[in-house]
Amino acid sequence: MKKNKLWKLLIMLGLILSLVTCSQKTTPSSEEDTSVPIPPEGATEGEFNNEFVQATEISMGIFAGIMTEDDEDWYKFEVPNGCVFTMTFTPGEDAERMNVSLHNPDQDEIWCEVDISPTVTKSTTMLMNNSSGGTYYAQIGGRHGSYTIELSTESQNDADLGVDAGDDAPHALEVPVGQSFSGCQGDYDDKDWYKFDIPNGCVFTLTFTPGNDAERMSVSLHNPDQDEIWGEVDISPTVTKSTTMLMNNSSGGTYYAQIGGRHGSYTIELSTESQNDADLGVDAGDDAPHALEVPVGQSFSGYQDNYDEKDWYKFTPMVGQMVSFTSGEDTERMSVSLHNSDQDEIWGEVDVDPTVTVTFEITEVVEEPYYILVTGRGGHYTIGIE
Repeated sequence: MKKNKLWKLLIMLGLILSLVTCSQKTTPSSEEDTSVPIPPEGATEGEFNNEFVQATEISMGIFAGIMTEDDEDWYKFEVPNGCVFTMTFTPGEDAERMNVSLHNPDQDEIWCEVDISPTVTKSTTMLMNNSSGGTYYAQIGGRHGSYTIELSTESQNDADLGVDAGDDAPHALEVPVGQSFSGCQGDYDDKDWYKFDIPNGCVFTLTFTPGNDAERMSVSLHNPDQDEIWGEVDISPTVTKSTTMLMNNSSGGTYYAQIGGRHGSYTIELSTESQNDADLGVDAGDDAPHALEVPVGQSFSGYQDNYDEKDWYKFTPMVGQMVSFTSGEDTERMSVSLHNSDQDEIWGEVDVDPTVTVTFEITEVVEEPYYILVTGRGGHYTIGIE
C-alpha cells in the first residue's frame, strides 16, 4: 500500500512540474512586444501608405500628416463628376523641401510640384466633365516634416444653372432663348453642349465670345438631327463670332450649340425676332396653301436665306395690274414667278441680278387668288402690285 501511495505521489508531482514548464514557454516575457504597430498621432499613415495600392482613403477637407525620412505618403479620395476640384498642399514649418503630385484613376500623374519650401502653398484646380470623376490619388514625397492637404469641390455653374453643360448632344444642358449666359471649360471638361428651342418662321442669332482668360476656342451650331450647320474655330479671346439663321414655317425645333477648345470662360447670347415679310411681322408661307395674303396697290419687301428658301404671297388680281420684282443689293441671283388660282405658272424670271427690276402686266383674270413665288440663294427683295 505504501508503495502504491508513493507512486501516485510521484506521478502527481511530475504532472505539476510539466504544467509549470509549459506555462513558462507560452507566456511572453516582459521584454517582448506583441502589439500591432500603430503610427504616432498626427501621422496616422507613416510607412503604411508608401505606395498607391496602400493609399489611405481620405475625404474632402483638411488633412495633416508627417513625413519620415525618405518616405512617401499616398492618399486616395473620390472626386465627383462635373465639379471644380481643388487640391492645396503646404509643408509645415518643421519640414524640409517636399514634393506633391496628383494622379487620375489610372494612376497617371496629371499635376506635380517639386522642392516646395516650408510654409509655401501649392495648389491645382481641375474642371471635371460629367464622366471624369472617380478615385484620384495624391502622392507626398521628399524628406521629413509635417504637411497639410486640403481637398475641396464646388459645382460648375454653366449658364448660371449650377451644373456642368453636357459632354455630348444627348446630354446637352437646356437653356432658354432670349438671353445671354456664361460658361467655363478646361482640363477634363473640354466640351460643353447646350440645347434650345427655336420657333418656326423667326430670325435666330447666336453670338459667341471667349473671355479674357481663355485660350483659343471653337463654337458650332447643330440642327435637330445634330448635323453641324455653322461653326468657327480658333477664336481668340474677346473676339466675337455670330451667325444669323432664317427659319421657315417648319424648320424650328430643338437646336444645339457645342463649345470646344482649351481653357477659359465664354459668353453665349441666343436671340430671336420675328420675320417681317410684307411688313406684316411674319414669314411668308413655304407653299401656296400657306401663302401670305398681301394688299394690292402698293409695294412691299421681303427677305429669305438659310432654311427660308421660298416665299409665297397671294393677292386679288385685276386686269391691268403691273407686278414688279426687284432684287436687293445684298442678294445673289433670285427668281420670281406668278401663278394663277390653280397654282399654274403664268409668268416667271430666273437669275435676276441684284438691283434689277422685272415686270409683268396681268391682261386676263379667270379666277382669284393669284400667287407670287420668290426663290433664290438669299437676300432682300421688293415686290410691287399696282
